[in-house]
Amino acid sequence: QFSAKTYNGKLQKPLVTVKSGNKKLKKNKDYTITYKNNLHKGTATVIIKGKGNYEGIQEQADFSIHPQKITKVSIKGTKTKGFTLTYAKKVLKEETDYTMEYGAEQKNKVQVTITGKGDFTGTITKKLKIQ
Repeated sequence: QFSAKTYNGKLQKPLVTVKSGNKKLKKNKDYTITYKNNLHKGTATVIIKGKGNYEGIQEQADFSIHPQKITKVSIKGTKTKGFTLTYAKKVLKEETDYTMEYGAEQKNKVQVTITGKGDFTGTITKKLKIQ
């Protein structure tokens, strides 16, 4: 049983301990581990396959990856030149990772509401420069 993880831009690889009775088995000697769907939000899988004396044994377990809060995203740029949103050194894509709505303009600032999508959740409202 694995606890849920939160999307962080990296492959999620929860710590695995494999035992035969009270004996702790050794990774890559007694078993191998592979992961499926362990980057983006959703259900990921850990697959453990026996090796050597444990050949033929296979087990798997699922764990959840929750979306990251959009408040963790970095925002740079201006309305005129365009905004860039980044998280974990990755540039986010509008309509894939977030939606953006522009509100009222005041002086040289515009109110922007950013709503997370896909691997991101929540909403953030900021006042950003127009130029």
